[in-house]
Amino acid sequence: FLRNTLTGGFPKEAYLDMGFNKADIKEIRDLRKEKAQSADFAMFRSLFKKEMHTTLVNNLHKCGVLSESMKASLEQELRVNVSEALAAD
Repeated sequence: FLRNTLTGGFPKEAYLDMGFNKADIKEIRDLRKEKAQSADFAMFRSLFKKEMHTTLVNNLHKCGVLSESMKASLEQELRVNVSEALAAD
């Protein structure tokens, strides 16, 4: 969600269906982006990301589906520190 917000991903069609005009949609998009970039949410995003990654890795490990290739994918694509997440369990 955050990546989509910061890089311009936006459900424009949903807002059009709700009756917003283009000026309203631009204002909403700009406000969402501004909030997503603000320092107020930086700590929350960091903590949430760490907790989410730890939970994800531990659940995959407990289910027995955390293969070496999946570990590599998590580390490369999502920048998850798998070793750290497993150690936190």
